[in-house]
Amino acid sequence: MRSLPSDDAARGARAPRIVLVAQEPPMRKADSAGAGYLRDLVDLLVERGAAVTVIVPETETGRRAAADAAGYALHLVPAAPTPSALRARTHAIGVRLAPIRPPRGFLAALRRDPAVRAVLRA
Repeated sequence: MRSLPSDDAARGARAPRIVLVAQEPPMRKADSAGAGYLRDLVDLLVERGAAVTVIVPETETGRRAAADAAGYALHLVPAAPTPSALRARTHAIGVRLAPIRPPRGFLAALRRDPAVRAVLRA
């Protein structure tokens, strides 16, 4: 990652564009340490002049975070279908493994979403 000295803006440097893909949206009152860390990271990058876009699954938490997104863009990717009754038992394990392995359907949803493709191409 490129260093973001705070005086870049004063020198007229073009703001770096940063796209973050995460399982949890950045939140001020986060339920998890990861979401709180992500919010701190986004705030720091924005403060240093970066143009930040965060891509997260569309969930109730994501919709709340979208209403609170100030200074950065938050894109919600339509959620994967709810797991079948047979997979419901293993779903909680999949959520816990999310930092290691994205939940089923999330990567496919990223590839399908035209807005995500546009953000990543720009």
